[in-house]
Amino acid sequence: MELETDDRLSLGEFGIQAKLVQPADAGEDVEAVEGDFGHTMVYSTTGARRVESPRRDSRVLLVGEDKRTVITGAQFVIGRSRECDLVLDDPNVSRRHAELRREDDGWVVQDLGSTNGIKLNGKRSRGGRLNPGDEITLGVSRLTFEQE
Repeated sequence: MELETDDRLSLGEFGIQAKLVQPADAGEDVEAVEGDFGHTMVYSTTGARRVESPRRDSRVLLVGEDKRTVITGAQFVIGRSRECDLVLDDPNVSRRHAELRREDDGWVVQDLGSTNGIKLNGKRSRGGRLNPGDEITLGVSRLTFEQE
C-alpha cells in the first residue's frame, strides 16, 4: 500500500485508487468493475465523487539521478549521447536508449533497440504506457515518471 498527499482533496476527504500490480493466479477469478478501475474515488461525510485524471497539459517529469527533469515536446529521448533530451552518465545505457512519447491522453516509454533493454516497474519490457509513480530502469539508472 502506498499513501500520497493530493492537493485536489479538501479537509476531511480521502481518495482511493486501486490498480492491479500483479496478475492473479491462473485458478483465481478476477472481477473488475468497468469504469471505476484505475480511477480515484474520493470519500467524505457528504458522499463520494470521482477525481478526474490530471489534464493533458499538466507538467510531466522524470525524477532520478538526484534531479527532476521536465519532459518537453511530444518525444523525449534518453541515453548516453549528448544529443539526447536526458543524458545519463551510465556505461550500461546505450547512446539512444529509450524514448518517451505522448500518445492519445497519456505517455508511453519505448526501448530504442538498446543493448541492455529497459525495465518498467522492475520487469523487463520493450515499452508500455506510463502512469504516475512508474519506475523506468535503464542500465543501473532508475527514473520515476511523475505528473503534476
